[in-house]
Amino acid sequence: MLRTLITTVIIFSVADISFSQLESLSPLDYEIKYKTEDRYLFNIDLYNPSENDIQFKWTVDYNFELTPGFSYFNTDLDQEYVPGILSICSRPLINTLPPKDTLPIYVGFRTIDILPDVLANGPELNYYLQSPDCDSTYLHYTFKIIDRSVAVIDQSDSDFIIYPNPASDMVFMDFPNSKKGRVVICNSIGQVVIDKNTEATDEAFAIRVSSLPSGLYNFTFTPKADSSQKHYHTQFVKIN
Repeated sequence: MLRTLITTVIIFSVADISFSQLESLSPLDYEIKYKTEDRYLFNIDLYNPSENDIQFKWTVDYNFELTPGFSYFNTDLDQEYVPGILSICSRPLINTLPPKDTLPIYVGFRTIDILPDVLANGPELNYYLQSPDCDSTYLHYTFKIIDRSVAVIDQSDSDFIIYPNPASDMVFMDFPNSKKGRVVICNSIGQVVIDKNTEATDEAFAIRVSSLPSGLYNFTFTPKADSSQKHYHTQFVKIN
């Protein structure tokens, strides 16, 4: 019984060591500067320093709405003839990285069209390299999309102010130049919770936020008469 127990512990220890030693030879964080190009390609190099095969799959998630003009792919271009599509967690195929070997993976993005509301609220994609059963994550790559198609002005650099912050009932907005425009409020995962046009004639415009759950929100105002298409962006905290 003791010998069986020791053998079992050794087997699990070896398996755990082999997985824990999976290394990335590339950075874990990347930026996609939207509208700099129509397509982006990133090279991710994996390395297995252990004495055992390492098996893995991929999971991809994102915090924004995909559009027909935006897509992504990841592929293993190390095969001699035909590139092999990497297995993801919804498919039965398992990827294997041999001992002391490297694996180049190419992550690609097609970014012809991304919604303005999405761009204003910090969109990102997360690639997770996981165990074959997808219960454990070995490596996590983040691709943040940075909007370069318009100028984004932060509250600290303009006369655009919202108050109070934190807020529990109403949020008031001091306008920059134009009082007419569009207000979009998104939660921390990019979901639009308020989307309305402003036709204010007073110096400040009020928006009721009492129905929103507590948390951090992104606030974007786009002036209707601003020919430069600037977005005024800030954040506020909703409290009970």
